Amino acid sequence: MPCSLLWLAYRTPELRHPKRKEIAETILKTSPDELHINARKILELFRGSLQSIVANNGAVDMRLYITMRYVACTWRADTSEMEGIMNLISIGVVRGSSQISLALLDARVSNVKDPQ
Repeated sequence: MPCSLLWLAYRTPELRHPKRKEIAETILKTSPDELHINARKILELFRGSLQSIVANNGAVDMRLYITMRYVACTWRADTSEMEGIMNLISIGVVRGSSQISLALLDARVSNVKDPQ
């Protein structure tokens, strides 16, 4: 879900895009407890904007657009960062045995990479 939030910053805000509408609908209809932490923050801060995206067939208001545009421009996803995450996954699989669930592996990697 976190990467799909970047669709909210796609092209220009007045562009009616079905993927933005789909993302907004998904966030609005999903229980906050089941949302990724970043999607939950978007829901809490921009509920009205998300409802507006759905009502306007994918056009987004400037407040949410500018926020997500900033995130898209500053998101660090370089090779070194990805290799670090892959290394954490490899370590998690080795230490957790071959029977580790994807949810548990995701939680372990997330705790190491982004402790809250």
